[in-house]
Amino acid sequence: MQLVRQRMTTSPGRNRPSLNASDVSPCDHAEEIAAGFARAYRLLLKCRDELLSSAGPLAWFADDEVRVVLRGTDTYGRLLDESFHPDVLRDALDRDLLLDWLWVAAESRPYLTKVISAELQDLENGDIPLFTTRPGSRDLWTSSGQPIRDFFDEPAMAFVRRRLEHLSELDLELQLWFIRASLGASTEYGDGAQGPAPESTGPQTANGREHLLRAACSLGDKLASLAVPSKQGTSWIGLTFDGERRWSISPLMLDLYGGLPGVTLFLAYLGAITQEQRYTVLAQRAGETMLRRLEKSKSSVKSIGAFTGWGGVIYTLSHLGALWREAQLLNKAEALVATLPA
Repeated sequence: MQLVRQRMTTSPGRNRPSLNASDVSPCDHAEEIAAGFARAYRLLLKCRDELLSSAGPLAWFADDEVRVVLRGTDTYGRLLDESFHPDVLRDALDRDLLLDWLWVAAESRPYLTKVISAELQDLENGDIPLFTTRPGSRDLWTSSGQPIRDFFDEPAMAFVRRRLEHLSELDLELQLWFIRASLGASTEYGDGAQGPAPESTGPQTANGREHLLRAACSLGDKLASLAVPSKQGTSWIGLTFDGERRWSISPLMLDLYGGLPGVTLFLAYLGAITQEQRYTVLAQRAGETMLRRLEKSKSSVKSIGAFTGWGGVIYTLSHLGALWREAQLLNKAEALVATLPA
């Protein structure tokens, strides 16, 4: 007897919407979905004070038990299935070594080191690891009921309350963009053929400097409204093409053409030309995020191309260093040049 693998055709899940046995695309109902979300959002906004009250509905959930998903259940399931393969059952040490793959993710997520012993215990018992908490607590509980004290930086309830306090019409606009972008990303390109070029609708006129600056400021204001700020900087969520058939919605990457360097460069020059400090500050915050990601991505970016590789990053750092008279940025650009293959 031998355990082998083969490809299988999976049937669609019952979560997919259908009508008369035919699939229904949510993209055909994008505006209805957006309108429903906006209505629910504004209801929360209207009732915010009541929700945040110490005796309000949110407070009732403070001591409820809720599951905490530290890793995908599929990750646990695959690891558990593989641990029953005959090749790792001949020696208990082989199975232990397989389950020790849990430590790999801890390199990028150090907090996992606190739960690995509990994960191993559940997996060795043939179970999917389970962790729970209470929204009003910082503690984490294992499946055996053992507490891990102060596992979280803050209770989940504090985050929920802070999120409610930040609800606004401006944030609603951002959330609606996420929804529309996600729906747009769910569609596939056809066979790769491009549609006809748009026809000219009238005589072409030259645009003057002031007209172009107004258009650039309009783009800058739109970027400001869609920005996702954090304590470490600012970034944006955008659409990324996978190079074949699909788009995905994700944080902007490190490419000059459609990523964080390009947005940072645009905002930096917009601030310098218009003398509007808000654009410069936004560019500086985006630059902080870009530099932080650079440190984490030095081994993952393979191309040296201008638009999607290190060339674009070096170009951006050089311009920012000269524009803001910051030698540190120029030094970082030179350091990146030194890492490129001969």
